Amino acid sequence: MYLKKRYKFWLGILISGLFFILFIRGIDFREVWKATREANYFFVFLAIIVNIVTFLIRAERWKYLLDPIKRVNFRSLFSAVCIGFMGNSLLPARAGEFIRAYVIGKRENISKTGSFATIVTERLFDGLTLLIMLIVVVSIFPFPTNNSGSYITLDFLRWAIGLTSFFYGVVIVTFILLSWKPRHVWQLMCMTLFRYLPQGLILKIEELYNAFLTGLECLKRGRHMFAITLYSIVLWLVTAFGIYLLFPAFSLELNFLSSVLVMVVVAVIIMLPSSPGFVGTFHLASSETLILLAVNPHIAKTFAIVHHACCIVPMVCLGLFYLMRENISFREIRTSVSQKNTMFERKSDDQPNEVSHANETVMP
Repeated sequence: MYLKKRYKFWLGILISGLFFILFIRGIDFREVWKATREANYFFVFLAIIVNIVTFLIRAERWKYLLDPIKRVNFRSLFSAVCIGFMGNSLLPARAGEFIRAYVIGKRENISKTGSFATIVTERLFDGLTLLIMLIVVVSIFPFPTNNSGSYITLDFLRWAIGLTSFFYGVVIVTFILLSWKPRHVWQLMCMTLFRYLPQGLILKIEELYNAFLTGLECLKRGRHMFAITLYSIVLWLVTAFGIYLLFPAFSLELNFLSSVLVMVVVAVIIMLPSSPGFVGTFHLASSETLILLAVNPHIAKTFAIVHHACCIVPMVCLGLFYLMRENISFREIRTSVSQKNTMFERKSDDQPNEVSHANETVMP
């Protein structure tokens, strides 16, 4: 297990290093410094405010995802979101997702496995929203006809649409089966994957499976599905607006669809394993998308640096603030991520009485 973790860590460092080398290749640091000094930081400040607003939207959306498990107040949700995204910025392998489930589980005394399932569902809605936005942009955006020299090409975007469409098609079918035919899925797994496992281990896996299913209950409720879908669309439109505000900071005359394209490409590329904070992957995705749109490479690279800082700095500051406010130490966070039995505890430790009572209170 230790070697596996180290392998993932060093793979992320390697990929980030390669992307960062591509990012700085041919860069004129004097031009970058000049563009940095001449930027209008009023718009940068506005972009940071908008990024903070996206955390508020995420917290509100998460309320509907957790509602079938327990009604959670907004303050708890917002602090967990901030701590989780800080974890994504400072720790490898998107550990912040596990941290977020741990924090909300500890604070609200609910199943950490179930809360993690809601985060998985949240990512499904995010991915589908971004995929639809990418399809719309590629379909209607007037891309420059000349060869921009960018690593990002129109053919690459079309290939990404095809690959992600197939991936999310499989995920959607899986989630539908898990939500509506959980017993059939479990029986199939027992006959195939778990056929030769000891009975005691199968029982433990079944407890985790049942706890995970509680996090998918929102998929069965029309009102919740509508709210989650609406908030997902609003979330990514607001995120794109934050990028759009950075354009005038560098005197870029680009439209709103350009900001959507930058947002989607960055979101896709940072899915790759990388170092903490998405160093390299984020920078190359942001800059190369602008270069594809015929932006001067030095301006594009300066934009990418500022864009990255606008996303990471408020995320880390808010996360550290709420980490101290919740009286959680980094040692406790590392333990929650490294120990599987802490994050995915047995069902008997999940306070089933409280969960059942919560389910009764939110049923329509």
